[in-house]
Amino acid sequence: MTKTIIDTPELKNDGIAYIARNRQNEKELAIYTVNGDVYVSDAGPIAWRKF
Repeated sequence: MTKTIIDTPELKNDGIAYIARNRQNEKELAIYTVNGDVYVSDAGPIAWRKF
């Protein structure tokens, strides 16, 4: 099993609940936070958009 370091968006007073990777596009990642925010990156773990 390979470990990968992910640069996550800055989450003030929040934390990551789930991280998922798109099986059809390995560069697409999604983060769901404890407070219910969703962040998606289609450029690997470097460019996050909040939804």
